[in-house]
Amino acid sequence: MGSFTIEVKGADKLITKFENMSRKMEKEVKNSVKKRTFEMEAKAKKFAPYDTGHLKRSIGSTFYNRGLSGEISTNVKYAIFVEKGTRFMSAQPYFFPAFLVTRSNFIRDLNRIMKDVVD
Repeated sequence: MGSFTIEVKGADKLITKFENMSRKMEKEVKNSVKKRTFEMEAKAKKFAPYDTGHLKRSIGSTFYNRGLSGEISTNVKYAIFVEKGTRFMSAQPYFFPAFLVTRSNFIRDLNRIMKDVVD
C-alpha cells in the first residue's frame, strides 16, 4: 500500500488563535467567578440576621479549580437552622436570597463572554 500526507496550511495560526481565545475566555470567566462570588458573600452578610454578629463574620469565600469555581460558606453550626428554620423558630434565609440576586448577574456575565468569543 502507498502512503500519503495531508498538509494543512495555516493550521498553526488557527491553533494559536484558538489557544489565545481560550486563554482570554478563561481569564474573563475567572474574573466573573471572583466578582460574583464576592458579591454573593457580601449579599449573604447583608441578609444574615444580626444578633451577636458571629454568623455574619463567619461567612467567607473560597476558590477552586484555578479560580474557575467559587464557594461561599460558613463554619457556624447553627447557620443552617437560621437559613431553613426549625419547628421552634422561623427561617431567616440569607444564603439563598444572596444566590438568587447574584445568579442573574453571573449568567449575564457568561452570556457576554460567550457572545464576545463567538463574534
